[in-house]
Amino acid sequence: MLRKMKNQSAKVIASCVLVSWGGACGSGSNSSNSDAGNAPLPAECVLGDTPVGAQYPAGPYGIELGDTLEDFELENCDGEKVSFSSILAQSELVLFNIGAGWCEPCIEETKTLDSEIFRDHCERGLQVVQVLFQDEQSRPATKLFCKEWQSRFGLSFPVLVDPTFQTSKYFDSVSAQTPQNFLVSKDGTIVFKETGTPAADLPQGIDEFLPQ
Repeated sequence: MLRKMKNQSAKVIASCVLVSWGGACGSGSNSSNSDAGNAPLPAECVLGDTPVGAQYPAGPYGIELGDTLEDFELENCDGEKVSFSSILAQSELVLFNIGAGWCEPCIEETKTLDSEIFRDHCERGLQVVQVLFQDEQSRPATKLFCKEWQSRFGLSFPVLVDPTFQTSKYFDSVSAQTPQNFLVSKDGTIVFKETGTPAADLPQGIDEFLPQ
């Protein structure tokens, strides 16, 4: 359960292995969750401009539990630059997810990421940001692929593309597994880290890190 998760640096569940960016493991089911993303978001869940005076926590930075996560900036599906610091400044907790189009666990996770994670918790301050570094053919992720992915799964949170794999710095090694999931608190601290498909009790676990 969550208390056990908090004490783990990572929990490895069945997942795709990332080896030098490669290793396609199937494109997965064509089923989607697009209907959920068609419903309007509550006002509390919609991201706006970065609050005036917001400052990202200073380093040193790391990728383990208790470390401060380093900021990054990438483009979304429309080519607009989005920074992690801007998202964090408007949230109580951020679920930061890194995946690829060829990764079966990434596909399975994304099917419920909007409807069962984001929408169920965003009114209490949760934001989600997903970064895609490759498409289903192990090619660098493009904005077109990003739009297709976002539409396929009906995602209403920011989806960013990372074609040069800047976010590789958040992986422990080149043999690390995808997806990577981090829960980052408002002060930039990594409070949860998991490799592979999230555990079934992750939604309940998120509750413990959000204001009641």
